[in-house]
Amino acid sequence: MPAASFCIATSLMTKKPWTTPDQRTWLENLIPAFVEAQENKTTGTTFFPETYEKWQKKWPVEPPTMEELAEAGGEAPKALARKTKVFHSA
Repeated sequence: MPAASFCIATSLMTKKPWTTPDQRTWLENLIPAFVEAQENKTTGTTFFPETYEKWQKKWPVEPPTMEELAEAGGEAPKALARKTKVFHSA
């Protein structure tokens, strides 16, 4: 079993998955591209930015709920930022 697959398999045995089955399949299909990006040292400059953009298009983040807005002091951008992890490229 490849190391990346082993890591995915073992992490799923101990934790509740954070992805849907469709998302998991989509991510697993990216493993060869990720390995190639690691070999080419382009994970941060190409692989992750492109993957993040494709992910956001395929699975957009739901707008903040009223409760989330209240927790963010009524600031929609702040509430949305709490729901997402923003990727900053170098």
